[in-house]
Amino acid sequence: MFTANLNLNNTAIISLINKQIVYSIAFLFFIFKNRCILPNNLNIMFTITLELQDNEEILLTRPANHFLGIEGVGGKIFITNKRFVFKSHELNIQKHQLDIDYADIIKVTYFNSLLLFPNGLKLMLKNGKEEKFAVWKRHLVKGLISKNIRKGK
Repeated sequence: MFTANLNLNNTAIISLINKQIVYSIAFLFFIFKNRCILPNNLNIMFTITLELQDNEEILLTRPANHFLGIEGVGGKIFITNKRFVFKSHELNIQKHQLDIDYADIIKVTYFNSLLLFPNGLKLMLKNGKEEKFAVWKRHLVKGLISKNIRKGK
C-alpha cells in the first residue's frame, strides 16, 4: 500500500481550506450579483467604462473578480492593444482600477477556485506581485494577454 508523507500540519491545512472557502463564496457572489438586474433595469456591469489612451483599442471585455485579501472585488477586465485593466464597480468595498502594461507581465497561468472551478487567471508581474482574477472563458483572456506580451518583445 502506498502512503504519502505530506508534512502538512493542521494549521496549514485549515488555512488552505479557509482560503479556498473564501474564494468560493466570492465566486458564487460574483455569479449571483452579475446576473441579477438592479433597480431601473440597469445592470451595473454595463456602467463600467474605460478611458482610452491615444491609439488604444479595446480587444475584449469580461466581467471578473479581482482577489484582494479576502474580498473578490467585482468589476470588469479590459484587454486593450496597450494594457490589461481591471476596473471595479461601485458596489464594492475596495473600489479600484488596476492598470498593467504588458511589458510588466512575466507569465499568465490558470488556477482553480476552491481547487474545483476552472475560472482563475493569475498574472505574474516583474515586481514579484501576483494578481489573481476569476473570469469566464479565461482561455480567451490568456490568449490575448500572451499575444500582446509577445508583440512587446
